[in-house]
Amino acid sequence: MLRRVVLLAAFAGCLQAHRLDEYLQAALISLEPDSAAIELNLTPGVAVFNTVIGLIDTDRDGVVSPVEQTAYVNRVLADISLAIDRRAQPLRITGVQFPPVDQMREGLGTIRLTLQARFESQSPGPHHLRFENHHHLETGAFLANALLPPRSISITRQTRDERQTVLDIDYSVDSAGRSRDAATDVLYAAAVCGAVACGLLLKVRKSQL
Repeated sequence: MLRRVVLLAAFAGCLQAHRLDEYLQAALISLEPDSAAIELNLTPGVAVFNTVIGLIDTDRDGVVSPVEQTAYVNRVLADISLAIDRRAQPLRITGVQFPPVDQMREGLGTIRLTLQARFESQSPGPHHLRFENHHHLETGAFLANALLPPRSISITRQTRDERQTVLDIDYSVDSAGRSRDAATDVLYAAAVCGAVACGLLLKVRKSQL
């Protein structure tokens, strides 16, 4: 729970600081031996609101209906992908939350999607996950991180492309399950939040050039 609270707090700071002309897209990935979950938070800036809402509120009535929500979520799904050990994994929708249109117009509303892929329980040893997000590349500002996994999984490396549209996670499954104390959880969360903060600072500095 602590790792999720700390990471969500870091992403909340990003939401408040993102540029008006960007569509901030922050992904948190949770790993289990037989599944992976993605929490995707989409926050359009004020300057790109009209473009984004035009794709969502297709009848222009100022209300995002359930049908329009479903259509937009499917559009997002078409632009993202998840692969485990180089095998594409179908993603199913487990949660959808759309904010009021007025909040999005002010750059404060966040669309929250939760997605899940299920697969056969993985054998002990090294494995690889790749997450890609190519939604709204022209205005997107991307963040992607893994949450601290259960004790039976060890994340050995995370690598990203320059824009963080691609996240590669190398990890190992240990059937015996390693002991891990709360201090390790805190250190991991702090390290990830440091990476998020550095990425945000870099974006801010670039915007000031």
